[in-house]
Amino acid sequence: MFWPKNNFDSDKIWINNCSVPCSVTYDRRRAFKTDIVLVHQTKSIVEGFINRQLQKLALLSLEPFCMYDIAKNLAHVDILISFHKFSDVQVTYSNAVVDSFKATENMYYHLNKRFNILNRFPNMTIKDQRVLGAFFISQCRSKDRLRYLKELMTYIPLDSYGKCLHSKHIDRRTYDKRQTFAKYKFAISFENSILPDYVTEKYWQALTSDAIGVYWGAPNIRDYYPKQQNKIMIEVKNYPDPKDLANYLLMLHYNNTAYLEYFQWRYQQLDETFNRMNINGFDNGEQHSWICKTCENYHNQFQ
Repeated sequence: MFWPKNNFDSDKIWINNCSVPCSVTYDRRRAFKTDIVLVHQTKSIVEGFINRQLQKLALLSLEPFCMYDIAKNLAHVDILISFHKFSDVQVTYSNAVVDSFKATENMYYHLNKRFNILNRFPNMTIKDQRVLGAFFISQCRSKDRLRYLKELMTYIPLDSYGKCLHSKHIDRRTYDKRQTFAKYKFAISFENSILPDYVTEKYWQALTSDAIGVYWGAPNIRDYYPKQQNKIMIEVKNYPDPKDLANYLLMLHYNNTAYLEYFQWRYQQLDETFNRMNINGFDNGEQHSWICKTCENYHNQFQ
């Protein structure tokens, strides 16, 4: 049973072809009759509505636990569904790339057929020669990344389309981040938080654009690279300060040969671990949905 209902989009919840029997209800009158009570972000709202001896508590969170004070409640959770690899059911943001109706296809299919980025270099003729990169940030609570970006912008010109450090307008009803990034040399992709495995759509949108991603975020981001090699993205953590990073970006800006080395991976066979990342996307349907996997986990652990 999902609790509460308004935290889930029932149109995207598909349970066809699960490997074990799996059904979903929002009916709280059946609260004590279900095997699993599933909550989003917090467990406190279900106290008194779950039989701890007969039912299992599942918790879904795609955000850092500190945002919702989740960590202190993990001991009471039977099935954890989150972006962390240690979760009972890992759910990733690869849905930013994967067509949910084709989730059974590997990542090669999605990068090649859906985005057409493999086996080609970006179109350099459309690149802005004055402004090096762009970013979209509208959650302004993360002060460290904003301080870093503000200093970086003193060394190189960047466009900001979000609410934070806003400098460039875009029609938010029709814009496409990948197409916008394609006009620049660099896609500035700074996560809201720095945590292992917290790899959001910011990474995937940069990876599938025709710009080099400049990434600030998960320390194990290379686990999510299409190839285990250096020149996939530029990781901010590898540079002592914004000025050092800016100097490197300027070098690439003026050296097309060095710049295009970051797209060589598109001509190579993708690593198998990367190829399988499509199966964990949040919006996946049918047997690859996180709901099917939650039912399977319950069946394997508790039946």
